[in-house]
Amino acid sequence: MPEGADAYFMKHILHDWSDADCLRILANCARAMSDRAKLLVCEKLVPPGNDPNVAKTMDLVMLVMTDGGRERTEAEFRGLFTRAGLRMARAVPTPADNYILEVTK
Repeated sequence: MPEGADAYFMKHILHDWSDADCLRILANCARAMSDRAKLLVCEKLVPPGNDPNVAKTMDLVMLVMTDGGRERTEAEFRGLFTRAGLRMARAVPTPADNYILEVTK
């Protein structure tokens, strides 16, 4: 990962991987990022409750199609970022059933 950028962007990357693999990816991001850089992660967030949601359907797809990939809740993403030495500043919803997760050091 190149060092020195103001921002880094990943779309639908982390949901393909297990927590351990995500931590390796995020640790590489953290090493490359300056203290002012932002990591923007575009992913679906699994909402609380039992109501139907596209993220919950995608979670089933990830269960079948990947080796450990899954959709995650906001709290699960926050935990991953924290364990990788990063901090999730906010989650911004988009009209396309995705969120932009703004992450800093």
